[in-house]
Amino acid sequence: MGAGFTSEIKRIPTLAAWVDLLGYGALLREANVDLEGPRLLPALRRLQIFQASLRAYTDASAATLVVNDGAVCVRDIEEDPKQKQFVDFIQGVALAHYAASAEDHRLGHCGMRTVVCEGVRYQLGNDRSLDLNALDMRMKREYPAVEPPEDEEASFEKWSPWIDALNDCSSKLGVLHYLAVEQLQFNFAFTRAYCADGAGKAGGLVGSRFFLELPLYEKLARVLGPLASIENEHAYPFLPSVAASRPLRCIPGSIRVAPGAKAISVNVDKLKTSIQFMPMEVRFYRTRLVSTKEILRARKLGQELKPEYLDGEDPPWF
Repeated sequence: MGAGFTSEIKRIPTLAAWVDLLGYGALLREANVDLEGPRLLPALRRLQIFQASLRAYTDASAATLVVNDGAVCVRDIEEDPKQKQFVDFIQGVALAHYAASAEDHRLGHCGMRTVVCEGVRYQLGNDRSLDLNALDMRMKREYPAVEPPEDEEASFEKWSPWIDALNDCSSKLGVLHYLAVEQLQFNFAFTRAYCADGAGKAGGLVGSRFFLELPLYEKLARVLGPLASIENEHAYPFLPSVAASRPLRCIPGSIRVAPGAKAISVNVDKLKTSIQFMPMEVRFYRTRLVSTKEILRARKLGQELKPEYLDGEDPPWF
């Protein structure tokens, strides 16, 4: 390393969430990790739905990297006096946590555990790193009409245009043969979330819940009001900012402290420290997809489109 190498390093405040598919290792052990046996199929199907749910419900509020039965969501927080970036990140990760958990519970499994921490990362200045946001923006700029098929089991022919576009943009960014995700390099928010999750049930992180580091919980309380009753169920629309022909989906949601829960202190042996978390629960409402044509017609007539809930008025909390 030449002299002055560290002069390129920049310190950036960041948030990170680790999403863990609970009990997946046990499912593999039941199958004896037999790659040819029929008992492996439930594990494979569960993983497919987990990853498909995250892909469908993550948005630009966080850069997301899925690694087998886990996922990390990260976002830099800079010059955010109104806390918009912070709230967007919490809402976006909460939506991904809920969607993946709801689908997993429908399969008879135990859902996700999501651990959210704050910290800093250091921008190393490596010009061969992959910036997930840069790849996403390039895809939208150069291939605005190309979207992955809605059906996860669609034929290769239907997937091919999206795969070709992804490969083309990745190639232009120079990342096909080398992958170092910029947002995860020297990222201590990610380190803290990942290592805290490793404490698991024995460390106090029990159940398919959304564990928010205590200072983040307190900040959210200041921004949104008392967290004992954050129930503004029409306040958080998540609308895809892609091609206008894609149906818009309004997903109102709520967040609350888990009933009877108090802040817990998790001993993180790997970091030789403890981190305090507040066990939270979130829920969102699946709504009927609304077409662009319906939206434009309603605007023209001065009408308000109200969401039509698919799961009834009282979906479960996760």
